[in-house]
Amino acid sequence: MSYIRDLSHDEIRSGFLVTTDRKKVWDKELELHACLDALCQSLHIRYYAAYGTLLGAVRHQGFIPWDDDIDVFMTRPDYDKLCAQAGSLLHPPYQMRTSYNSAFTADFAKLLDDTTSAIEFPDRPDIPQGMFIDIFPLDSVPDSDDPQQLMTWHLEQELWLLSTNPANLLDACAKGYELHMPLATAREIVAMPKAERFHLFEQIAADSWGKSTRVNNLVEEMCSHKGAFSRTLLADTTTIPFETIQLTIMTDYDTVLTSYYDDWHQPVRGGSAHEGIVLSPDIPWRTYLQEIQP
Repeated sequence: MSYIRDLSHDEIRSGFLVTTDRKKVWDKELELHACLDALCQSLHIRYYAAYGTLLGAVRHQGFIPWDDDIDVFMTRPDYDKLCAQAGSLLHPPYQMRTSYNSAFTADFAKLLDDTTSAIEFPDRPDIPQGMFIDIFPLDSVPDSDDPQQLMTWHLEQELWLLSTNPANLLDACAKGYELHMPLATAREIVAMPKAERFHLFEQIAADSWGKSTRVNNLVEEMCSHKGAFSRTLLADTTTIPFETIQLTIMTDYDTVLTSYYDDWHQPVRGGSAHEGIVLSPDIPWRTYLQEIQP
């Protein structure tokens, strides 16, 4: 089954040449989406188009011509439920890559296809690298100067750094940064296995769900301070054409897109967020790493 119209011909979209190779990548992405949709329905989980996928749906009724993947949001409770149960429900070639079953620590999960390649780390055969959908949890973020919300926010940031780059955080402490937890506690956390450190980060996020009015992906909030929107927007959804399927989006998509992209209505040619990644819907990533890489 093909999810992309006229799969065997190049075409021009928004002044950009969309090749048949790119269409094959899109087709595989939509196959992955069908898998995710079935999985979420079985678990009674709601998901929403996110980032460039939402932008493409609204502005292009499909993929942004120069983009190559699908991103979705889930609430923290649904995200945790999906990650906990997907392993027992998915069948080859599909698998869920998380920070607990992969050497790569990230604040999001990937649903990937083992029969394809999306090579981000050519020197890391221990990390599954099939084509993927990115699944981002939405968490509560501070919406006021409330001391409890701000304390939780500071602890989340510190736990994230203790999970991903503890040396830098401890070095900052040595230079005068005042932790929001006892330094002895931070040192105890650093001594834990990485998966246990990361679990502490996710646990405080889970415990904080619903305790503020705003939501965002936590690392997005930490790094860009953009993208937060009212949790109430998650309650009202609609569907919109996306290539040959219907995609679930938040009804007030304008507020969400503006929070990330400001003036999003006018297309501005850019690169894919995965520029430089080797993509193949036909060659398994293990084969690529074994036979193509020097």
